[in-house]
Amino acid sequence: MINKILSSLGLLIGILLVSCTEEIPFDKNDNKPTLIMNAVVNATQTNHYVYFALTDQTKPVAVSGDITLSVYVNDVIQETIIAPTTEGRISFPCVLQQGDVLRLEATDIQNHQVSAESIVPQAPNGPLTLRVEDYSWVGDDIEKKGLKYMVSFDDSSSELRYYRLQSLVKIESYTLQGGVKSSIGTPQWANTILIVDDAILSDGHPRSNPDAEDYDLMGTMDYDPNLMGIFDNKRFKNSSCSLSYVIATPQMQDYSSSEVISSGDDTYTSYTTTVSIQKITSAAYRYYQLLNKLKGDNYSEMINEPIEVPSNVLGGTGFVTCINEINATLTTDKAF
Repeated sequence: MINKILSSLGLLIGILLVSCTEEIPFDKNDNKPTLIMNAVVNATQTNHYVYFALTDQTKPVAVSGDITLSVYVNDVIQETIIAPTTEGRISFPCVLQQGDVLRLEATDIQNHQVSAESIVPQAPNGPLTLRVEDYSWVGDDIEKKGLKYMVSFDDSSSELRYYRLQSLVKIESYTLQGGVKSSIGTPQWANTILIVDDAILSDGHPRSNPDAEDYDLMGTMDYDPNLMGIFDNKRFKNSSCSLSYVIATPQMQDYSSSEVISSGDDTYTSYTTTVSIQKITSAAYRYYQLLNKLKGDNYSEMINEPIEVPSNVLGGTGFVTCINEINATLTTDKAF
């Protein structure tokens, strides 16, 4: 009986060893390059960019030679451009309105042909109001400072809608003497949105229950960080929306403080912030959700399963989408 068991066990181990050493045929040369086309087309602008690259076995590579780009709006051709890419992109002029269907078709010199289309969404209802205040917090046992922004808009609808928050701060230092400004150093830019409490305050109060439905829509706590700044209107259907977020604002460091002190001038830092609320498509929302996961600290290519990023480009890969937006700009000056 023992001999039978040992014989069966030996046969099983032999089968496992053979199956583990069986070669799986794979020819990397069969993985032929395809054309990548990416574009975010803003309907509030009249000049747009399309980005091109070729897939490679390890990473995207630049496209050589001319690309023929045809631009259609509602199936009517608007432009045909034949040009090489500049910094991986080609610009094209186009005037778009809500409901228009934009289609891009492109061909490179190797006859890779791709196309994609997207519908221009309706712009969020305005106006967009913007308030700012100083904010400090402790991170990594260090006190950090920034600006806290409160953004409000009214896009009342019973339909499910999707949005993206974009915020860019231009930071400049200057002296002021006799009403005349003199710039110091080089302007800096900050655009990393930090979420320090509940980002969507439709009821005027932060959510305090992490188990509540739709808690923490902007991706804090144990969620993937919302680097793309996307959200929907599940919590403010048929009502206005308020958002709260922080942007770290580094002080200007590229000048000598002794020079400023010896000059006797008053020294200031100016923060000019442009905030936009973009209406995006449901497909773009899903696309940005996956980018949040890929770019977040919770994802590892060594541990997690591969994520298939959605593509709406036929004949190749990439993503083309239209957006519509409202925006507001606010400048805050602070003395040293």
